[in-house]
Amino acid sequence: MSADPIIRPITADELEEWGRAVNTGFLRSHPEGDLDLAFRREFFEPGRSLGAFDRDRVVGTFRSMRRDITVPGGAAVVADAVTNVIRRSYGTEHDGAPEQGVG
Repeated sequence: MSADPIIRPITADELEEWGRAVNTGFLRSHPEGDLDLAFRREFFEPGRSLGAFDRDRVVGTFRSMRRDITVPGGAAVVADAVTNVIRRSYGTEHDGAPEQGVG
């Protein structure tokens, strides 16, 4: 492993490799192959999935997504849902939530 992984948004072409790293991070030993990739492609939002890269290999993952949540009184508001294996990315994403229209 190089000194510090490079953390950056992934491209659609990197989604399969990124998905393998997600499955490894969440201890999924039998990913669903093409079904898994199709599911990830369906919900992929450019700029919201990050990868930690050691050279060309994804060694960490981070994803945020917009989700509606219901608050007391029944109104729906947009929230920033997060799933990650890259701890230092969380602060950056959380800090940017207001600019993305979520909070």
